[in-house]
Amino acid sequence: GQVLDLGLSGHSAQRGDVERMHALKTGALIAVSAELGAIVAGAEPARRAEAVEWGRSLGRCFQAVDDLLDVTADKAALGKTPGKDAAQDKPTLVAVLGLEATRRYAEEEAERARTLARRWGGPFGSTGLQMVDFLLHRRS
Repeated sequence: GQVLDLGLSGHSAQRGDVERMHALKTGALIAVSAELGAIVAGAEPARRAEAVEWGRSLGRCFQAVDDLLDVTADKAALGKTPGKDAAQDKPTLVAVLGLEATRRYAEEEAERARTLARRWGGPFGSTGLQMVDFLLHRRS
C-alpha cells in the first residue's frame, strides 16, 4: 500500500487507485488484526470472514476520515501539520471525490462495519461498535 501511495504521488489518481491503496494500508492491517482476534476467540469460519470484512470497512472509514482531517482540521487538533497531502500531491479520497462525498463514503463504511458488529452482539459487538464510532468521529 505504501509503495502504491508513493507511486501515485504527483500523478492523477482515480477513485479505484485510492481505494486500492487504502485497502493495502490501514484496511489490511485492521482486517488481519480482526481476523486474528476472531481466531483466538475460536470463531467459526463465517464469523472470521465477518471480522475480516468489518476490519476492511473500518480501515476504509479510517482512511476517509484521515483524508478529511488533513483538509479540515487545524494543527492544534490534528497534532500535525494539516494540508500535507495536497502540498505533496498525494492521492486522497478528498482530491478524487470532494469533501462531501468523502464524508458520505466514511459514513457508509462506518455503517457497514456497524452492521457486522451488531450481528456479533455481546462484548465483541459492543466493542466493535465503539471502535467504529471512535474512528468515524475522531479529530486527530
